[in-house]
Amino acid sequence: MARRRRRVFAQSPISKRTCGQDPDSESSPPCSPIGTRRLRQLALFDAGINNSSVSASPLTPRTPRIAPRRLTESPRWRQSPSAARSGTPKIDPGVTVNPFTPANRNSTSKTRVSLRAAATYRYRVEFHEAGLLGQGQFGAVYKAVNRFDGCVYAVKKIKKPAKGGAYGDASAIREVCAHAVLGKHVNVVRYFSAWCEQNQMFIQSEYCNGGSVADVIQDHRINRLGGFSTEMANELLKQVSSGLNYIHEQDLAHLDIKPANIFRSFSEVVTLEMPDIQHSGPVTYKIGDLGHVTKSTVKSVDEGDCRYMSKEMIDCDMNKADLFKADIFALGMSIYEAVSLMELPQNGPVWHELRSGRVPSILSVDDSLNNLIHKMLNPIYELRPCAKDISEYFRSTQEYEVNAQLQKLLKEEMLKNEKLLMELRAIKAGQDPTCA
Repeated sequence: MARRRRRVFAQSPISKRTCGQDPDSESSPPCSPIGTRRLRQLALFDAGINNSSVSASPLTPRTPRIAPRRLTESPRWRQSPSAARSGTPKIDPGVTVNPFTPANRNSTSKTRVSLRAAATYRYRVEFHEAGLLGQGQFGAVYKAVNRFDGCVYAVKKIKKPAKGGAYGDASAIREVCAHAVLGKHVNVVRYFSAWCEQNQMFIQSEYCNGGSVADVIQDHRINRLGGFSTEMANELLKQVSSGLNYIHEQDLAHLDIKPANIFRSFSEVVTLEMPDIQHSGPVTYKIGDLGHVTKSTVKSVDEGDCRYMSKEMIDCDMNKADLFKADIFALGMSIYEAVSLMELPQNGPVWHELRSGRVPSILSVDDSLNNLIHKMLNPIYELRPCAKDISEYFRSTQEYEVNAQLQKLLKEEMLKNEKLLMELRAIKAGQDPTCA
């Protein structure tokens, strides 16, 4: 019986056609083993395959020969050759118009894909949820490991929008658009992907392993470690102002700068002596949570955290407000909280005093930092510095410190050379160099 089965396979037309060809030829399929009867289908995902979402190949034997159709283009919206050459393609009605890109900032179109129409299933298939990082009014952020690349990401799940609620489909998609445009600076949290699932928006972004600045401030309060030192505050202000300047250069405003939205990232090193991952190197501060980002020219904005908002923003007088300078005020208030560890009020006499120009100086930091904080919290927004001014201030300060250090080293080397010359003269004169 076994010999008969082998004889049948030897006479199979498939085996003759495949095994008689050159195995190195690109057109010849590989030879199947003699004992193989069938090949099982390979499933790449744990979830079942929906046949309605799979494109039918027009070349398979059981499929009628139909004209192939491009999935991203409908005949009604197919571009003409002149439109393709002009560089102004027609917009598919199922594609979101990102209002924050340079090409669309002056556009009045509000085309957005709905969360339900763009639904997919990715989170449980592609990610392993490792823990909760933070939770807010409109959603939660989770630490998640990608099953394919093994890297750790922060995945934000935006809660299902309620009818008439403050955070709907438009707000969720606007946050995604802001992440996509602004995630190209070292001091802004990097964006990777976004999708809709079960009527929720998921945003995959960079995981910052140092937590937020708000976590550090709270840790200093609990353990009575004192406020940020001048060096820590200057480093925080230098990096965040650089990221904020990048956002403002795109003609956009963040409008929710606060310690909870400023994250820390450390480089990670693994050694043989200490196999656990260790935080090493300088800290990198990154601006995150771009849910309030808007164009600088709008006349209506969503309110952020009132503890860090300037008075002109609270008064909603957009004719007397500058959104860029509102970000500067919020950053100044964040630095003030970091160095003082003060619990900022949401209202009341202290709230008004901090916005009237009577901000108490912090004795634990130097005068230059106190003066800069006072300028950032100036009640007259025209007198506040811009993010570029702050960034250039620290750049010039750093250059001054480097020059001062080089001058100090130069003087030390000149003194050493002068001492060596004196010893050399003493030796030539026949004297003891130690007595010279």
